[in-house]
Amino acid sequence: VVGVDNILATAMQMYPIHSVPYRGNDRASKLPANSFSPCENLENILLFLNHVTGPKKKEEALKSLVTYLKPLEMRLQLDEYCCGQSPGVDDFVRFSVFMFCFDMIAPMASAKELQLHMDLFAACPNIRKWMLRVGSRYSNPYLPIYNSQPENNAFASTDELAFSTKTGRSTRTSTVPDPNLGQSHR
Repeated sequence: VVGVDNILATAMQMYPIHSVPYRGNDRASKLPANSFSPCENLENILLFLNHVTGPKKKEEALKSLVTYLKPLEMRLQLDEYCCGQSPGVDDFVRFSVFMFCFDMIAPMASAKELQLHMDLFAACPNIRKWMLRVGSRYSNPYLPIYNSQPENNAFASTDELAFSTKTGRSTRTSTVPDPNLGQSHR
C-alpha cells in the first residue's frame, strides 16, 4: 500500500489509542496511488483557479482540470465515496482540498469566474455530489457552508444561486442525519 493509505496505516499502528475514532474509516482508497494524491489534486486545482494570471486560457484550464479529475469522477460514478460505498480517510483528506479550493477560495471570484467553476461542476457532476455528501456530514466543522449559505458555496446549484441573488439572503435550512450519532443536525 502506498500514498495516503500507507501513511495513515502506519500512524494508526504507532498510535492505536489515539486512532480509535478513525477505526472503521481506514478503508483503502480506490483511486490511483500514483500521480493522483490529494496534494497533486491541490496543485492541479490551484493551477485551474489561477488561470487568469497563468499562461493558459480559461477554456484550456477547464478542459485540463476536467481531464485530470477524470479518475475521481469515474470512481464516484461507481461508488459514493473514494473508498467505496462508505467514506474512508482518503475521502476526508481529499475533501479538505476540494473544500478549501472551491468553497473557501472560489467564492471570492467574480461572477464571471464563478461561471467557469460552475462549468467545471457541470462537467464533473459526481464530484459535486460527493462534495455535498461529505460536506453535509455532521462531523464537518464547516457544515454551515453546505447547509445555510449557498451563495458562498461554489457547489450550490444554479437555482440556489439564483434564489439567493433574488432574495439577497438564503433562508434554506437542511436537516442532515448523522448515521454515526443517530441524531440530526440542523
